[in-house]
Amino acid sequence: MRSMTGYGKSVYSGEDYLIEFEIKSVNSRFLDIRMNLPRELSFMEMEINNIIKDKINRGKISGRINLISFKPPELKINETKLKAYNDVFVKIKQITDNNDDIPLQLFLENEEIVYQSDDFSKDNDLKSRIISIVESGIKNHQDTALKEGKSMHDYMMQAVKGMRESLSKIEIAFPTYRNEVNEQIQSHAKELYGKQLGEEELKRLALEIAIYVEKSDVTEEIVRLHHHLNKFQETIDNENDIGKNLNFILQEMHRETNTLGSKYNHNAIFEEMINIKEEIEKCREIVQNIV
Repeated sequence: MRSMTGYGKSVYSGEDYLIEFEIKSVNSRFLDIRMNLPRELSFMEMEINNIIKDKINRGKISGRINLISFKPPELKINETKLKAYNDVFVKIKQITDNNDDIPLQLFLENEEIVYQSDDFSKDNDLKSRIISIVESGIKNHQDTALKEGKSMHDYMMQAVKGMRESLSKIEIAFPTYRNEVNEQIQSHAKELYGKQLGEEELKRLALEIAIYVEKSDVTEEIVRLHHHLNKFQETIDNENDIGKNLNFILQEMHRETNTLGSKYNHNAIFEEMINIKEEIEKCREIVQNIV
């Protein structure tokens, strides 16, 4: 079991480059990748995204790469733009009657005039380094996602155990409750109609009461909840895209629990019903973050 929430980081530090890669993820129904790359590495965005897609199926992914090159930069001058800017400055001096020299720094700081011409796309060593740290960072991310997934797995297994215990207590208490309901209804019926109804009418009334009590029986709901708990536990140990399956089972458990509570509404099992409902809701929140 793997969580969609994860974090990974990897760093390469060498004589020529310092490269940092960071990746984060949160839960999402689909795979959404957003990479923040330096302009000079934009040519690698598709390749990096494909590496991520190969390892991660779902989640909102955000990543970034920082690159510092220790190599002397290859600088070039855009002579056409340099001449155009210089002509503008000369004209401004003429119009304003300003005889000050044009600061050279104005040209050096203008990226349209002086620019770095290094073509990193031809640096095969750099590309290999970047791919290596991306794969390392993703592995680190997957390790944290697996660790969190293990915590979620352990919690849900404990939740299943707690729900089983509560359901068993409800199952044990129900026969007593059913007998009490039957006796109370018959007692009230005799008080209301005992002096007015004959023996045959009383028999018929008793039959109607028995049918009513039978309709309030929760045996089927208890059996189905046991089945859903078994299926839920089996699915938790399945490593293949279990999030949707678990969510469906929890929906069925929620429905059966509501039916059970409406039929068997008694103070004796109130805490057990609350426990089952709370654990179902907690598990439903958890499975939204499972790959």
